[in-house]
Amino acid sequence: MRPGKRAAPAGRQRGVAYMGVVLLIAAIGVGMMEAAHVWSVQAQREREKELLTVGNEIRDAIGSYYRSGEGAAYPKSLDDLVVDRRTSFPTHHLRKHYRDPLTGDREWGVVESPDGGLMGVFSKAQGTPVKRGGFPAAYESFGDKETYQEWTFVYLPDNAAPAEGGDTPSFEAQEAQ
Repeated sequence: MRPGKRAAPAGRQRGVAYMGVVLLIAAIGVGMMEAAHVWSVQAQREREKELLTVGNEIRDAIGSYYRSGEGAAYPKSLDDLVVDRRTSFPTHHLRKHYRDPLTGDREWGVVESPDGGLMGVFSKAQGTPVKRGGFPAAYESFGDKETYQEWTFVYLPDNAAPAEGGDTPSFEAQEAQ
């Protein structure tokens, strides 16, 4: 040590190191919180994409049921779409009774037809959609909706023309906006 200079007390050096460790841990915590938020939003986008796909399948199955029987009629329940017993051999318009991707429940919100049948479904999930645009033409109206319950997948025979480019809208190539 040079003459005239005093060494810093050992306790003071430890205090600075301790503060450095505390700041480092805080920075790591903030980074992990941001990563968790990004992961959460991405997971929500995936569930929305699955909702769009499943909702569209159910809508198409309702249309298939409506067109296949004698006299146009909507199914009474989702179970009628899985096994349609109106003919001598059962028809399957849906492979299975899908769960709502947002709630995980088998129970969907139901849009009733004038005759009391099932003409559409919607998710009972609470919350605001992350996806705000970039929907296929058949679902353009979803872009201005504030809740998932407003994303209704309804079969209407009057305007049930296929979407441009195929029979069903494609959600695979569309990015959430």
